[in-house]
Amino acid sequence: MGEVFKVHVEGLAELETKLRELPDATAKNVLRRVARKRLEPVAQRARELAPVHMQEFGTVHNGPHPFLRPAWDAEKDKVLAGLKDDLWAEIEKAAKRIARKAAKAAAEAGD
Repeated sequence: MGEVFKVHVEGLAELETKLRELPDATAKNVLRRVARKRLEPVAQRARELAPVHMQEFGTVHNGPHPFLRPAWDAEKDKVLAGLKDDLWAEIEKAAKRIARKAAKAAAEAGD
């Protein structure tokens, strides 16, 4: 049916380890923020390429008019290039926030 493709980004194992050190909700929010930022160009390109009706794979009456895959192909290098850096930055910010909250709670408990 469709073409299968693989993506390899170095350093994701270390990022996964750091994400697992964060609370689940925080890790999920980190991933959500980075995905929104990095995948917006793909979504924008798909909107530009999309026909009036959703016909990525075609219908019995109309042939396929792919737009999502071409959008990904056009933007994937930019998306993947910044993914690792953005994830590291978000993980570090989240870890600092957690440390500040813990320090504040410890200081308030000591008062």
